[in-house]
Amino acid sequence: MIAGYYLGSTGSSGQLFIRADGASRFTGLDFTVCPSCSTATAPTETIDFSLTTLTVQKRLGQYRAEGFITAESDPADAVKLVGPVGSKVLVTISPGDNLQLSFLPPTDVLHKTGQS
Repeated sequence: MIAGYYLGSTGSSGQLFIRADGASRFTGLDFTVCPSCSTATAPTETIDFSLTTLTVQKRLGQYRAEGFITAESDPADAVKLVGPVGSKVLVTISPGDNLQLSFLPPTDVLHKTGQS
């Protein structure tokens, strides 16, 4: 239902893959390791998390998933965004397959692609 690839609405929003079993990987830009980098030159980082709970919200077509961070490629940056391994993650999916991650700014919306 929510499994698939999600791409950011801007070049710096990142991308997310959610497997059917809830295992997820967010790939984004790491400005902690390179604060002077631009969005075109910044290295990437990954944050892995496992979604354990999925609930249907009252609004038709909206879902909320909760889970926990399982791994981080740059712990220093991840702590700034979401916290250390074991921290809680919230995912909200709205109609039209628009996804928001609790650790991204509300303006960074990810959109589901046709890939699975």
